[in-house]
Amino acid sequence: MADVLTVGDLEERVALVDKLMQDGKIAFLQEYTARKKKEVAHHGEEPENA
Repeated sequence: MADVLTVGDLEERVALVDKLMQDGKIAFLQEYTARKKKEVAHHGEEPENA
């Protein structure tokens, strides 16, 4: 997936993003990163995998 998003042609990237949106993976990642940012703000430290 990372290869398609970084070096794939436009049609491949669009198709992959559409699939990720339909599967709910993009929404999940958005929620996950928002939670991690709140944790960092609350604890005042940067998590290792954020």
